[in-house]
Amino acid sequence: ALPKAPGSKEDWQIMLELWRRLTPAAKPWQRFKRSAIANLIAKAGTDRVLDLMLRFGPYRKQGLSLKRLKREANGVDLGPLRSSVPQRLYTKDKKIDLIPQALMPFWKEFQESLIATPKESVQGGYVLIGRRNLRSNNSWMHNCRSLNKEKNPFYLLMNEQDAKSEGFSDGDVVKLRGDVGMIEIPVKLTDKIMPGVVSAPHGWGHARSQVNQLSWANRHQSASINDVIADSQLERFSGNAILNGQHVQVQR
Repeated sequence: ALPKAPGSKEDWQIMLELWRRLTPAAKPWQRFKRSAIANLIAKAGTDRVLDLMLRFGPYRKQGLSLKRLKREANGVDLGPLRSSVPQRLYTKDKKIDLIPQALMPFWKEFQESLIATPKESVQGGYVLIGRRNLRSNNSWMHNCRSLNKEKNPFYLLMNEQDAKSEGFSDGDVVKLRGDVGMIEIPVKLTDKIMPGVVSAPHGWGHARSQVNQLSWANRHQSASINDVIADSQLERFSGNAILNGQHVQVQR
């Protein structure tokens, strides 16, 4: 879509070089063959290689070429779809390897963790999950006036029964405290969230001095749930940060 910057490479050049360098080859002649193919493709360029693939590919009898494809503005009808499985699978057993053997021990550990009794956080209380508000799929939308006519889109969803036991009323400002910090947030009561679970929207906290260029978004008093959840809590199987399911405390 855009021309590459001077000194950079196109995506196909990067992939070709990765293929040449990283794909293992047991014998010297295999490495030489792979390097020769990569050099040939690089020298020929994408248009010429694509044209050859069209001319000598599975639909060669249809007289395909890059020139014809560009000329046919509405595409070329190649007939009904034909199955290419399993002949296009290059595994020895002609099956898709969904989980490499190296990951199997971690997968078993992950399964065991799902049925294990969760450890209580030092803060206890509730389980925090995130959410996206209907008109704020991404944080830059918070500065769009037509999408943010709601009086205060930043609030904590809480089950009505939980709020009753805590003595909270709709609209009360509470402290949402996690393992690493605390923010203040108004409560909105609902029966559409499970007891023991609270939900705060992510992507807020625009009023900080270092990110105060969003003039309309700054009008809403909000905070960032990143100040509550601990970035040290990682999901072991994938190594991702745990953004949903951390334990928090909700206080008056």
